[in-house]
Amino acid sequence: MALEVNFKNKLLDEMSRRGFFVYATHNTIRAGVPDVHAVLVGKAYWIELKVACKFDNNKATLQHRLGACQSKFLRDVADAGGFGAAMIELPDGDVGVVTADKLSPGPHRSFEILEPLSLVESIEWISKFATESAS
Repeated sequence: MALEVNFKNKLLDEMSRRGFFVYATHNTIRAGVPDVHAVLVGKAYWIELKVACKFDNNKATLQHRLGACQSKFLRDVADAGGFGAAMIELPDGDVGVVTADKLSPGPHRSFEILEPLSLVESIEWISKFATESAS
């Protein structure tokens, strides 16, 4: 859990620098609420943070699984027009982004990551969602 906290702090700092309003969620009454809520250019972002214990052949294996309620919440956000995703910190410090449309129902222990990105590159990639959908 300490690794996810470190990842969360780095993400919040970098998103703030890039103009996002960010809020780290904490223990909530509703199951599945993601770790981070952010807003940019009027678009809502909900991001669940995970840390991979292993990454090889483009497959990330998580230390703690993404629960069924978490994947459902992210899909519901996307269905409502927001951005829902899991961001996975890989063992080398890069990040894999898995958008809600790639999440099937149920819990997940591993994900295919097509292109690992740096933290900054991953935030730039997700911020395109707000700018592209605002135009």
